Amino acid sequence: MVQEALAYIDLMLSSRSAHAQFTEYIREKVRHFYTSAAGFHYQPDDSDFTTLTRSYATAIACDSNMSECVDSALDIFTNWTREGAVRRIPMDYRETVYCTAAGHGDEHQVAYIWHHATSADSVEKQRMMKALGCSRNATIINRYLELAAENDTFSYADAYNVFAYVSKYDSGRRLAWQFIAEHFEPLFLKFGTSNLANIVSHVTRGFNTVEDLDEVRNVSARFAEQPMVFDSSIHTTTANIAYMTQNEEPLTNFLNSNT
Repeated sequence: MVQEALAYIDLMLSSRSAHAQFTEYIREKVRHFYTSAAGFHYQPDDSDFTTLTRSYATAIACDSNMSECVDSALDIFTNWTREGAVRRIPMDYRETVYCTAAGHGDEHQVAYIWHHATSADSVEKQRMMKALGCSRNATIINRYLELAAENDTFSYADAYNVFAYVSKYDSGRRLAWQFIAEHFEPLFLKFGTSNLANIVSHVTRGFNTVEDLDEVRNVSARFAEQPMVFDSSIHTTTANIAYMTQNEEPLTNFLNSNT
């Protein structure tokens, strides 16, 4: 329940200036948790509980841009790409390490992820595909979306998932929404009403301003023959606006007093 509530607050603040304070607040709250869990220091005889705790701590710490976590993840990724199986990354930490490398790594690290995410024979294809959505680079995200809209790079299911993967952060959600608005017809032909409605709903789930709502309604009006694609998005955006009207000021005041 607490995790879900924090995730929703993070989502609602993701397009606001207060998001930096929220990230700082979470980072400082998780710092002791990350340190006591020993970060990425995996031991073969760790209990399932210890492994789960450490995996959860590293995921939150790296996502909140804690420098110790980010630097460790990048080192682990670099060593793995250089030495392969000799430096095999433990299964429970791979998503965090890959995501961090995609979001914070240099061009060589990102290129490595891109290659494995778009190569059909890559053992780590699904994790690399998910990680690629962690990129904050607009060129990479837009190219990723273009490949998803084509018919010869990804399977239908993988193409569908790309839109979820790039929606991890607000910047990716905005790019995905713009891409949908500009390429609605081919995407509708590819995914159909139900699946495209799910994609639109996921991409716009963080929309929470009157301007966002007007934008969704305007795009919906352009494709009035397919209103069901946008119904859920309009409903969610309306609910999010109500939430922010009631809670944005108290949240901002709390963060101002605690960061």
